[in-house]
Amino acid sequence: MDAIKKLNSILPKDDLKRLEKEVDDLTKKFIKTAEDVCKAKEKEISQG
Repeated sequence: MDAIKKLNSILPKDDLKRLEKEVDDLTKKFIKTAEDVCKAKEKEISQG
């Protein structure tokens, strides 16, 4: 996010907001994937 903020002087505000949203969406997607993998592993371990 800091790298995107540095682009503030170069990019229009609309582009900056779009990039921030894309980063946020990708972060949420990664977190969900990581949580799903953890849940699957927990289930695998608990079933022995």
